[in-house]
Amino acid sequence: MGYKNFDEVEVHQKAIRHYYDFIEYIKYSRNKEYWENMSDPVVEGLRNAIGHYFQSVNTGEITFNHFAACLSSDYAGGVLMEARKQKQLPDYNRRMAKKYKIAAGYSCMGNAVHEGTDFPTIPDCLTEIKHSEFLAIQGE
Repeated sequence: MGYKNFDEVEVHQKAIRHYYDFIEYIKYSRNKEYWENMSDPVVEGLRNAIGHYFQSVNTGEITFNHFAACLSSDYAGGVLMEARKQKQLPDYNRRMAKKYKIAAGYSCMGNAVHEGTDFPTIPDCLTEIKHSEFLAIQGE
């Protein structure tokens, strides 16, 4: 996928960083105050998108940042809007949704993650970070 400008690249990098930060929260309880603050609409949107990704995607086919771009603006009642306004998740991209065959109806329903519900088990293959990915996240 080609990016149109540097800002778009930066938003996709933030989405990937949130994904790895959330895995660290699940595995090691790091940044617990941030990820458990469901009154923050950005956190709620991130948790919903990541939860839906874990539940519904064959990870060999699509990365989290591209999956988030496939979720329509009205996904789960518009829960992603604030995260997108604050440039924490990429904007909806219809062309990408078609490429990965994520239908509008599918992406609108959403699987909301609410306080008190168990989070799905994360396969080990999703929590392993390749050395090159780690260096990219660190900016090296």
